[in-house]
Amino acid sequence: SRRVPALALFGSLGGGLVGVVAHRAAVSLLDALFGLGRPAIGGGFEGLCLGAAAGVGFGLATRRLEGGVAAPRGRSRLRAVAATAIASALAGGLVAAAGGRLGSVSLDAIVAGFPSTRVELGRLGRPLGEPGLGPRTRVALGLGEGLLFGAGLAAGLTRRPRRRDDD
Repeated sequence: SRRVPALALFGSLGGGLVGVVAHRAAVSLLDALFGLGRPAIGGGFEGLCLGAAAGVGFGLATRRLEGGVAAPRGRSRLRAVAATAIASALAGGLVAAAGGRLGSVSLDAIVAGFPSTRVELGRLGRPLGEPGLGPRTRVALGLGEGLLFGAGLAAGLTRRPRRRDDD
């Protein structure tokens, strides 16, 4: 089946495009509203990687489905959600390990532009023995963000509206 490579390709293209557009919009707004310049936030690279991983995970879990849209039910749906979540979590961890900036690290870069804020994302590193958002903390956050992204995406893709009997 060509489903897995197609979903990986189009997932990466879609994720990359959304990442680039969101990055440009966020940087422009942050600069216009708060004069933050160009904070180091995630964008196309992160979107491309997570989109490809989500496509692979979803494609592998639904490769046996025939014809039309892959919208499994029951245990098959749970497998699709789990596979997409795991693939996205691994990608999130790898992206973070490679220096990519997912949500929490991007938020930390934005918060740094407001010196009088009481928000300290660096505290998240304490349970992992780091004084701030060190490498272990970034990878752990990347794993978590990827997991939630993949699970939400697959759950949304496979959701079927309930039929109303009164229609």
